[in-house]
Amino acid sequence: MNDISVGAVGAAIIAGLVSLLGLIIGKEQKISEFRQAWINDLRKCLIAYLVQINAIADAIRSRAQPGGPGTAAIIENYKALNEASHGIVLRVNPDEATAKALLASMSAFENLAKNNATLTPTNIEEAEKVYVSASKNLLKHEWKRVKRGERTYVLSKYIVLTCIILLIVAMIYLWRSYTPKVDGASKEENPMQVINNQVSCPLVPSSPRLQGARENTIARHKRSLRDAKAKEVRTRSCTGYEFNPIRGKSMR
Repeated sequence: MNDISVGAVGAAIIAGLVSLLGLIIGKEQKISEFRQAWINDLRKCLIAYLVQINAIADAIRSRAQPGGPGTAAIIENYKALNEASHGIVLRVNPDEATAKALLASMSAFENLAKNNATLTPTNIEEAEKVYVSASKNLLKHEWKRVKRGERTYVLSKYIVLTCIILLIVAMIYLWRSYTPKVDGASKEENPMQVINNQVSCPLVPSSPRLQGARENTIARHKRSLRDAKAKEVRTRSCTGYEFNPIRGKSMR
């Protein structure tokens, strides 16, 4: 496997992992949006439950007064209270600690509502503090879950990131340790010669352009020598003298 194929395979794997991570992020993002809407509905039910408890207590206290609310008005408040109570129970997970604390505070309100005489402002105020504290803890817990993401998203994110890091490390290791293979034909064309325990490499042939320039230079030099020799021959034939290098003068 050469460098190009290793890089292509690595890039394809990384692209696949990134695509998978994108799909998971998109799905879990949608779930987080639904959970946010669920939190908003739960908050409305928590508020309605507390409002109806106080409304029922006020109606019971003022019923004995002239012009106070009748039984029909109190029944309507109880209906709204039951609706809010069931909305809370159906939206929370009873196995979680925050939900258990909230359901326990609601049970305290229900125990007070069993007897109209116990629906006093003092008792309601004490139960209300516990209920509000449990509601805040539950909403805070759910909001942290929305910010952190679903469990599948968190797990997939760490798995994909770990795979990408390991793949990058493996590619770096393969790239540093990879040695290209040399064909036998290339070894025969450029053999390494060992002479007297010394390694000598064959001369690298020059390029055609340099070789042509060298041949042109040699040809011009030869042509210049021929022209000079021909000129000398013509000069001797015209004068009839030739130069004697021993005597230093021309002779016929």
